[in-house]
Amino acid sequence: MAGDDPLPGIKHGQSGYQKHGCRCFVCRRGKADAQARFRAKQRGEGVGAIPEGMGPVEASTRAVVDACGPQDDAGAALADVTVMHARLLDSIPETGRWHLLSATTRTWRELMGDLAALSKTAQVQDDDDFLKSLRPLGLPKD
Repeated sequence: MAGDDPLPGIKHGQSGYQKHGCRCFVCRRGKADAQARFRAKQRGEGVGAIPEGMGPVEASTRAVVDACGPQDDAGAALADVTVMHARLLDSIPETGRWHLLSATTRTWRELMGDLAALSKTAQVQDDDDFLKSLRPLGLPKD
């Protein structure tokens, strides 16, 4: 990209980009970060870190991970990602990142399903019990 060379003798970052016209990586990144903060402020979002402590979604996710038993490397990585999504879901009310709720919930549910499918001790729901419960509604017998 043209202008990637830093200008000598200036402070690089957002000010180097705006005041001196420097287009080096540091100045472009500084301008982009400043623009992201500005847009978040305009949307009324506070950019905060995920709070410490275990919330209800994380606690239930960890219980499911523990119930799944020992995992291979892929299963352990999947469990870690699932717990991270659970922590993010628990943090949404405190951080005000409501725009993440729908996508994070959908992904967390998919990860939980994948984790149950990988688990050697996951119990498959018995379809016969479900079908028996539908017989009073007119479902024919086997």
